[in-house]
Amino acid sequence: MKKLLLLLALVFSLFTVPGAAWAHSVETDYWMNSGQFQFASMFGDGAPFEDAPVRVYSPDNPDEPVLEGTTDAAGSFTFTPDPDVEGDWTIRIGDMTNHGDILTVPVNEAGVEIDEIVQAPHAAPHWWQRQVGVATAAFSGGLGSVAVFRRRRWF
Repeated sequence: MKKLLLLLALVFSLFTVPGAAWAHSVETDYWMNSGQFQFASMFGDGAPFEDAPVRVYSPDNPDEPVLEGTTDAAGSFTFTPDPDVEGDWTIRIGDMTNHGDILTVPVNEAGVEIDEIVQAPHAAPHWWQRQVGVATAAFSGGLGSVAVFRRRRWF
């Protein structure tokens, strides 16, 4: 029985070790400012995503960035897409290993179509840890209830 309890404790500890904090999810707000496309990226806790690498890809060459830079201390970055190059421009914010964001910015002859911008969906990479933690807690609680109602000594 001690082996079972040890195994349950081990499984519980493996699946409930906290992963990367949710505060490090990245949120990006964007707007037009005097004909320039501007955005500000911040972590889930509101802290600016400062010095984040930014790469801008044109529709003509989606594999090679036409502009590279970093966000400022406020997590902001500004650029003006070439209106002669129509199509979907891609902006990659962050290193994309732990946290970052991707924006798809449609541009036509009139400029940026601000209402048509698409933000890559945010993944919930640690969702399964919570689910397994809840399931393990429920299982452990059920096991404990059975032990109490059967009035056996398990320890």
